[in-house]
Amino acid sequence: MSSRVEVVVVGAGLAGLSAATRLAGEGLDVHVLEAGAHAGGRLATERIDGFVVDRGFQVLNTGYPRAADLDLEALRLGWFQRGAVLRVDGKAHHVVDPRQRPAAVVGTATAPLGSLRDKAALVRFSLRAGYLPVEQLLRTPERTAEQALRTAGVGDTALDRFFRPFLAGVLLEDELTTSSRYLDLLWRSFVRGAIGLPADGMQAVGEQLAARLDEGRLHLHTPVRTVAPRAVVTDTGTWTADAVVVATDPETAARLLPVVQASAPDTSRPTSTCCPRPRGTRRSSSSESRRAGW
Repeated sequence: MSSRVEVVVVGAGLAGLSAATRLAGEGLDVHVLEAGAHAGGRLATERIDGFVVDRGFQVLNTGYPRAADLDLEALRLGWFQRGAVLRVDGKAHHVVDPRQRPAAVVGTATAPLGSLRDKAALVRFSLRAGYLPVEQLLRTPERTAEQALRTAGVGDTALDRFFRPFLAGVLLEDELTTSSRYLDLLWRSFVRGAIGLPADGMQAVGEQLAARLDEGRLHLHTPVRTVAPRAVVTDTGTWTADAVVVATDPETAARLLPVVQASAPDTSRPTSTCCPRPRGTRRSSSSESRRAGW
């Protein structure tokens, strides 16, 4: 089979689907080729013994920029309470966003996060990341996340009891060597957004995006073997296109596009996680996952 289209997108993960739906919205003839059996890439869901089981630890943060592309109501999200549980010397302390639960402000203020000055620094850092214009955040000098937090006045107690363990679960590194600019944008999403899970699992996010493509535009079970200028070769034939978008994992992208250099294998950070269920859902999350952003 040989086909002539305007745009071929390789990969039906969130990046590929986001690109495809936006291009299709501009009136272009876009086809998406996906090697796997479902849309959504790493966002995959199974149903086991009555439980909705997601592959890897993923949640939907409405503060992510591309979350604005979704019909959140249709996903029937169950919401997590915005905050954290701090366990110190065997005792649990709840640190809760006072905007969501004003009555919890006393417990949050007395949580063992250091002095009042330390807690004020945490609030100032959150307000800065949450409400300064993005352009201003990106103009700040780049440093490590830890350096940025210390510059903001966050002390050792808050850093080691709150920021480091919390961010380790998000960034998959506890040395806080991640770029301070990335930390600003990430923290902005937590300050401004809400965290939830779709009732039908995270795969529903990819399926919702895929449903916006015209019928016959998503081709599952179609691995791409080579990509050349204006051509994509699969097992079933060659696609010619005015443009090709490669939206895959780094290793596949490097194989298809020799000019792309994938990260060294030891830079990936596999982890296993299990999350508590949000209100209104019955679910589990397991298996290995790697850091991914949308």
